[in-house]
Amino acid sequence: MTHIPPYLQKYIKRSPVPLPPAANDNIALRKALNAALNGEPANDSGPIHLPPKEAYRDPFVMQGLSIAVGTLVDTSRRDAVEWLCAALWDYHGSAFAADGSTYYLCCVDPDAILRSEEDPSFRWVSRFLSWQHKTPKQKPHNDVLPRLELMYLGLACTHLDVAHAIIP
Repeated sequence: MTHIPPYLQKYIKRSPVPLPPAANDNIALRKALNAALNGEPANDSGPIHLPPKEAYRDPFVMQGLSIAVGTLVDTSRRDAVEWLCAALWDYHGSAFAADGSTYYLCCVDPDAILRSEEDPSFRWVSRFLSWQHKTPKQKPHNDVLPRLELMYLGLACTHLDVAHAIIP
């Protein structure tokens, strides 16, 4: 874990809500979250370029996504899913998959990706939000990658700069 040197701490605004300790280790993520929490306009004017699915296999990326979603959204699992749906459906920009093809946000079905019919209580979202307090112990399985991509996509639709701080 990296430590933020004292001479850099003066350049980082203090958040109105306490960030999880792991957010302090990523200076770019902390600055982007502080800007978002302090009401600065979201940097969502550019197109979204989704990273390759392999980028989500890093446990620190999983934790970064959890920290960002848990900080910017009410940490209730149902509120997180409502935020996700609103973020995807209210975004009017363009999105591109990792291979450069157009990613049609209107065709994304969060219920199918999150498997809400099999898990109506959204237990996976609770587990996802718990990662903000501890790093996942293992890399995600293949069936979890689309869910992580969905969380990244929702984050990129609302706060592209925060998403880029997690996966540049």
